[in-house]
Amino acid sequence: MPEPVPMQRSILRDFLLWFFRYPPFSPFVTANISVDVTRARRYLDHVNARGGPERARVTLMHLVVALVARLYREFPQANARVIGGRLRALDRVGVALPVDLLSDAAVDREVGLALIRDVDQQTLRELAETTRAAVASERRGASRDPVLGRLIPLAERAPRWMLHGALSGLDRAAHSRLLAPLFHRLMPVSVAITNPGAVFRPPGGARFLGASMSPPNRLCPLGSVIGLSAVQDEVVVVDGAPAVRPVLPVSYVFDHRLFDGVLCGRILVRLCEMLRDPAAVLGPDGEG
Repeated sequence: MPEPVPMQRSILRDFLLWFFRYPPFSPFVTANISVDVTRARRYLDHVNARGGPERARVTLMHLVVALVARLYREFPQANARVIGGRLRALDRVGVALPVDLLSDAAVDREVGLALIRDVDQQTLRELAETTRAAVASERRGASRDPVLGRLIPLAERAPRWMLHGALSGLDRAAHSRLLAPLFHRLMPVSVAITNPGAVFRPPGGARFLGASMSPPNRLCPLGSVIGLSAVQDEVVVVDGAPAVRPVLPVSYVFDHRLFDGVLCGRILVRLCEMLRDPAAVLGPDGEG
């Protein structure tokens, strides 16, 4: 894993590092959008029809992860983190995927965490297989990540006071300039992609409008979090006329110390373009 490299210094970035210093201030800003996924759904149907029954089914979540990986290659300012109090650009795109475990009676935990490394080096089909394997391991209570696989069993057996003390010590180490690069090598992720609203199936006359959050800047401070809701029907403008289309609500949470609202807008516009024509980015069969 290559070492993170310093980002180009500017007086604005230096000011924002001071202005949003955590603790006590949160540097995160949330922007909410909704995207017509009519063509994305057709693309997924085509990819899965070509894959055959022996291939892992590609879902909308897999598609979003693959597109975000390409998106962050186009916008390297987003594929970055504050490491040891300094802005660091990352060479590869790593994604953290929270895994819901509440419905799994065999696992005595509410949530798991699948870490997918080098996402930008995988095709959509490869990513679907990698993600499914990681999620299945979490649901068996056996994390595929070597760090989490060792730490979680220890944490589950430790008394709460000991666990909290150990976490506080690890957090201080993770923010120190000396040890922060080591923690990044252990957990090389820059973005979390989750679906907190996926279970929200609005009844008639209601729709999901988005969410707001302020991620705690601890242990492995992320540069951004992307929250997805369930696809819902909405009225959108198509060729100058109203039309009902399947729409994906997206909440984009980003660290303002890394970039500002102008770049956030450009990132979201590009994400919309990718979702409306995924074949242009990932190839007609998901092998690009």
